[in-house]
Amino acid sequence: SQELRRLFPAARLGGTYVQTRGPRFETVAEIAVLSRFAALVGMTLASEATLARELGMPFAAVCTVDNYANGLADGVLTWDEVLDISRQYRERTGRILDTIIRQMA
Repeated sequence: SQELRRLFPAARLGGTYVQTRGPRFETVAEIAVLSRFAALVGMTLASEATLARELGMPFAAVCTVDNYANGLADGVLTWDEVLDISRQYRERTGRILDTIIRQMA
């Protein structure tokens, strides 16, 4: 959305998102393959985006990257690490959503 670009010039528009079946972290092998094609990998979004597109509804995704995936970062990825990172950016994400709602309402 060009309106979102205006509101958040630093936001990335476009890119390839690959949805996997959750609820689990992807394996090192899965990430190795998917990282060749995807900018982001996650367990949600693609199904919702497909449905919105089929219904002719405009949509945009606001995503936060809470981990850099098995095999791409040092160490073993844990659920606690993902939650900690998510908590660190909770207020920033809230401000972004608040701005979008107020400006586009």
